[in-house]
Amino acid sequence: MTNDTLKTEHNTVRSKINFGAGPAQLPLEVLEKIHAEYFDYDGSESNISELSHRSTTFAKIIQEAEQNIRDILSIPDSYAVLFLHGGATNQFSAIPFNFLKLKPSQTADYLVTGYWSKKAAEDAEYFGKINMVIPEQDKYTDVPAENTWKLTENASYFYYCSNETIHGIEFDHIPTIVPKDTPIICDMSSNFLTRSFDVTKFGAIFASAQKNFGESGLALVIVRKDLIEKSTAKLMPIINYKIQLANGSMYSTPLTRPIYVANEIFKWTKRQGGLKAMDQLSENKSALVYGVIDQSNGFYVNMVNKKFRSRVNIPLRIITDGSPNEKLESLFLSEALKLKMTELKGHRAVGGIRVSIYNGVNLAETTKLVDFMRTFQKNNNVPAEKLGKNEFDRSRVNIPFRIVTNGTPNEELESLFFDEAFKSNMTELKGDPAVGGYRILGKKGEGTFSEVLKCQYIRDGTLWAVKKMKQSYKSMDEIQQIREIRILRLLNGHPNIIFLREIIFDKRTGTLCLIFELMTMNLYEYIRGRQRLLTGEVVKPENILIKDDILKLADFGSCQQTFSKQPFTEYISTRWYRAPECLLTNGYYRDATDIWSTGCVMYEITTLRPLFPGTNELDQISKIHDVLGTPTSSTLEKFQHRNTAVDFNFPPRRGTGIARRLSHCSADTTDLINQLCVYDPDHRITAAQALRHPYFNAIRTEENQQIPATADDSSWITDVQVIKTNEDNHVRSNSSSSKSSTDEPITSTRSNVYNSSAIHQQLFDPTFHRLLHPPPKAQSLIDTRVHGHSIKKSPVKYKNTIKSKYAQPHYPSSQYKQSQLYYTNLSSMGTSGLPHHSSPNIQLIKSTPSPFLPKISAASAFSTYSPDVGYSVQPTNKVK
Repeated sequence: MTNDTLKTEHNTVRSKINFGAGPAQLPLEVLEKIHAEYFDYDGSESNISELSHRSTTFAKIIQEAEQNIRDILSIPDSYAVLFLHGGATNQFSAIPFNFLKLKPSQTADYLVTGYWSKKAAEDAEYFGKINMVIPEQDKYTDVPAENTWKLTENASYFYYCSNETIHGIEFDHIPTIVPKDTPIICDMSSNFLTRSFDVTKFGAIFASAQKNFGESGLALVIVRKDLIEKSTAKLMPIINYKIQLANGSMYSTPLTRPIYVANEIFKWTKRQGGLKAMDQLSENKSALVYGVIDQSNGFYVNMVNKKFRSRVNIPLRIITDGSPNEKLESLFLSEALKLKMTELKGHRAVGGIRVSIYNGVNLAETTKLVDFMRTFQKNNNVPAEKLGKNEFDRSRVNIPFRIVTNGTPNEELESLFFDEAFKSNMTELKGDPAVGGYRILGKKGEGTFSEVLKCQYIRDGTLWAVKKMKQSYKSMDEIQQIREIRILRLLNGHPNIIFLREIIFDKRTGTLCLIFELMTMNLYEYIRGRQRLLTGEVVKPENILIKDDILKLADFGSCQQTFSKQPFTEYISTRWYRAPECLLTNGYYRDATDIWSTGCVMYEITTLRPLFPGTNELDQISKIHDVLGTPTSSTLEKFQHRNTAVDFNFPPRRGTGIARRLSHCSADTTDLINQLCVYDPDHRITAAQALRHPYFNAIRTEENQQIPATADDSSWITDVQVIKTNEDNHVRSNSSSSKSSTDEPITSTRSNVYNSSAIHQQLFDPTFHRLLHPPPKAQSLIDTRVHGHSIKKSPVKYKNTIKSKYAQPHYPSSQYKQSQLYYTNLSSMGTSGLPHHSSPNIQLIKSTPSPFLPKISAASAFSTYSPDVGYSVQPTNKVK
């Protein structure tokens, strides 16, 4: 049943909404009817409270109320329906008084999962022997597995509370471990009429009215008549079910008005579609609230295991720095009160905030609260590292577990488990301590915080790279706060960002592994293949990876989002590529620092040597001043007020200039590197301006001639590369006719890995359906010269040719083929004024050879990305 078919809501939002745990808000339609009949009920010219409980008018009301609840719950005649005094609390004594001695054991089993079941057990102890099914809990956030419960043999009854109002624990099922001959007694006070259930599974059910069916003081008891008959209880008629049944719930004067109100709510419930409709409504409302909590990145925290989360009573805390932030919680309550959303304060036993959404609160009113929660979080943003977490992060598809005996894993039993399962044709159950579902083939590299392994997915043989973190983690919530993962969530799928396939977390060992596409090499390795050299924010040769004709950025551990607040981390980036603002301030920098790093990398690829190879931070500044000269006093003043620990009295120095080592390059190449490496970040070229620099004119001209004017043109769609992403798979089509020098597939159309030893978390947003890559034709333009080699590639499908003024044996055959492969697959950043065979309209001219640089066609095509994808670059004036 969908929202559209539900009859439960007329979607009227009251001026004041009561989200209290009880007495609770009543349905507006019922209140209007009660108001209309207040002075004249059914033509009696009297208020209902003034009518005699012995009158035919009230007799009709109580009989009708009983029949209506029987209709709603399909209660058979073998069950009695009683309307009693004292609310649910009175039944804490009534249950053991009537049933504790039903069997010879004279012992009742109590499952204590919160405040109210604990109170019921304590009251029951006055009447006899009580067995606690589970050990006393320090905190009520979970329910131990049923196979750990210690039940009494031949117990008189089994007692539990289906929904704990204070702690927010709810059962979505009836316990199955209870023997069939043991009556199940259930306190349904908080979730009565919100969830479908089979009455015949219970010996007795009771509920207080002030939650979902009326006014406080009234208790409804539904109990098997045969149990009442077997009861040996005597005296105490107020809680004696046998006496109450014999007197039709009127041994003493009944609660006439509450029973009348209950009947009106029963009739209203039937008009809405009955219990099935209320069940769906409760599911929809709670999903809205939990949706905000779960998507708040830890701003709102509900500590209950998701399996036992209550749909009607939702406690939550705002936790910062590891403890509840009572100041923010108080502000939340006061701001909500201004909007006339009341009774949101948590119970005194647990504090915080509690949202109670009984049947009287409709979907529109719940939506108003949800909108407020989102707005409040937005207006009171807290750094992610200070937010709270829910300790329960169990996967519904990947369930790691151990067989534990005497407090330690029993590997012998686990081995027997695997053998027996294998005999039954159940395979792949064995857990892996590090990477589930993958076979480790070798080590690719190692850094300070992680190591990179080459691995093969066992099921389909595809090859991947595993980044195994050295730090141990406790939960997925902690992992979600890792900067690299947060950044990749935003960028995953971009053609020039390393693709993160999945996260694998082994909670047992705390091991975290990130599965990435396997790349051939990094840019540093490529440079080193051309010439031996020594070398040390994201942009540095080691973090630029190569596969076929694609360059990709990786390792976003030190990356900051542009909307993050300064100051940032002071130590970022490998020293040689660190911008002056990173060296001279206490973390005050922005995206311009990546522009500086890009200039350093471009220079290094061009000259095969680093631009500023400092041995320490002071030497790094000195190396920068050696080349660029000492900056002006006005530039230094920008840095000085953000770092009082540095002596800014640098000796005046003229600087040799960047162009000194770029004599073999074109003027545009030198000019672009100069503008990328400007000392003052305010005067440094931006990414958008860099892409419009004359250095890229040839590529831009070629693309303009080959790419249709609009992305909506059908010919563009024919050429685009499409990446489909959803929760289950990642399908990538080929964008190049080139093949890798090593047969290492980087994609697969398979579903996500499900391994019993690990918890996998998909990164893909189901609404993010595809990314547009530049068409292959736009990437085909390559014209670069290095050491006299000229590489020319036509946009049409002709064989690439390499012309050299040196004899081919100048390089070993393998190196020659490798260089040919990479030169023909990586388009150049240094193509201004170079000859091209791309169009008959372009005149071939000779110019000073420009150095080889990695492909830029994807970057120059950024303007074709739609703004909602997040890669759009606004046009800027050309740099002069």
